[in-house]
Amino acid sequence: MFPKWHGGNLGVNLDQTSGQPRELQGAEVTLSNQIVGAWTRFAATGNPNGPGLPVWPLFTTASPAYLQQDIPSATLNETQYRTNNHCTFWDPLITFPTT
Repeated sequence: MFPKWHGGNLGVNLDQTSGQPRELQGAEVTLSNQIVGAWTRFAATGNPNGPGLPVWPLFTTASPAYLQQDIPSATLNETQYRTNNHCTFWDPLITFPTT
């Protein structure tokens, strides 16, 4: 996330046609800045939110909410999050050791 700031040093930002690393462009740069800023604010203050930015909601078990950091960013409720991330597929595969 942080090395060389935009795109990282591992070529994780790949061109969808050629498969070659490319620089972030347009809204991708804005999103990258927002993510780095959120992590920096969280490390410094314990709160990732900042003025004029998408709100990263406080998670509670009573009312779970998730920030989807994307273009555009969105706040998802638990049902939306589980649907988007195919949780019903993964849930049966998760096992916990018994003691």
